[in-house]
Amino acid sequence: MIPSCGVSPRLVGDGLMLVGDAARQASPIVGEGIRFAMLAGLLAGRVAARAVRRGDASRQGLLGFERLWRRQFETRMRWAQWINERIARYSDDMWDRRMAIIGRFTPAQFAALLRTDLSAGWLLGAMATNGAARRYAVERVAQAVRQRAGR
Repeated sequence: MIPSCGVSPRLVGDGLMLVGDAARQASPIVGEGIRFAMLAGLLAGRVAARAVRRGDASRQGLLGFERLWRRQFETRMRWAQWINERIARYSDDMWDRRMAIIGRFTPAQFAALLRTDLSAGWLLGAMATNGAARRYAVERVAQAVRQRAGR
């Protein structure tokens, strides 16, 4: 099973750091997690080495791992979770329409999507080169504005 319920709210405890599936760090878009687990392991290893040198493996002594991980990955994981929650409700027709948009991504844009390298720059690039993505984004923004305006 690949976790797709968002990243664990706590990644460290006294003498403990969670990484990979245990921390729910797999991409909810494609279920890929080995890359995130390896990167989290590198961060955890650095923090663990420092904790050993200081003789402090308390939650407070290990909290640096959680801060580093969240700074580096949390925003993309939140976007990926947001996307996952929406696509899980797609009908067959909606899947077909969204795949038509994704089919127009450049290879680099599609690879970034699969890697969960989601950022404002990625979104703007996708909209600049993909008229269908641009129209979809404009429609979604207009819908959100209408909802907030109470229409």
